[in-house]
Amino acid sequence: MDWTFGIGCDFSYESSTPPNLIPQVSPPKSPVPTPLNASTNPPETPTTTAPALPRKIVRHGKLTLELDNPAAGQQQIAAIVAAHQGFVITSEFSHFNNAQANQEVTITVRVPATQFDDTLAAVHAVGARLVFENLSGEDVTEEFLDLQARRRTQQALEEQLLQLMKKTTSVSSAMEVQREITNVRTEIEKLIGRSQYLENQAALSTITVLLQTPAAIVAASTYGIGDKISRAFADGIHIAVGITLLLLRLLFAAIPLLLFVVYPFRLARKRFSKRQLTRSATADIPPTEAEKG
Repeated sequence: MDWTFGIGCDFSYESSTPPNLIPQVSPPKSPVPTPLNASTNPPETPTTTAPALPRKIVRHGKLTLELDNPAAGQQQIAAIVAAHQGFVITSEFSHFNNAQANQEVTITVRVPATQFDDTLAAVHAVGARLVFENLSGEDVTEEFLDLQARRRTQQALEEQLLQLMKKTTSVSSAMEVQREITNVRTEIEKLIGRSQYLENQAALSTITVLLQTPAAIVAASTYGIGDKISRAFADGIHIAVGITLLLLRLLFAAIPLLLFVVYPFRLARKRFSKRQLTRSATADIPPTEAEKG
């Protein structure tokens, strides 16, 4: 089959396929317009961040518990602390008025920070009644990071000074560099010591427990008018006896003063007055004839 196009060119096409069976090619689709608010930037690849430093919290707990036998409670708390991987720092036992009913135990322990809450719950169960509780925490993460940064700076300075020491030729320069190295090393040791202290305080929490016997309950009583009068009369007698005793004490205190101060003073004054009178009487006697001659 011959096809002729009159557009300035002559094309021949032979095919055994009828014209109505020639596959039709669909026109290309127009591109879908991009929305105005859609970003044309390529997708950002996810970035990995460094793991955050665990916060360093210094925790303290103070408890006051009442129980019938504080000494037994002391042993129970020591066993609880040992079971939670802690240890006892101080333990003090005392009793008042030599009475078995008035006992008091103060015990201070340290436990790992991860065991702080569990240890507190177990200690609560030791006492019959919780009288006082105070829990506190101090975040020292910022100070710890600052210490670490300052230590790295000082260590870099120390390394520079050591390299400078190798190049120093004069003795005076070497001694000056050595003094600087000593100062820098001292500062590094201080920073390391403070960092280790904060790590220890954050790793181990402190719990102070006061165990005491229950306070005696005083029953309230009412007084009638007769009781009030009798109490007022007894108070008056008590005050009068107190005043009398005070006067007696003053009198007894004045006796030594009279004996050793007032009496010798009056005796000396009396002798002085008598001597003055004797002199004046002698002066008034007229001289005799023999004395005149």
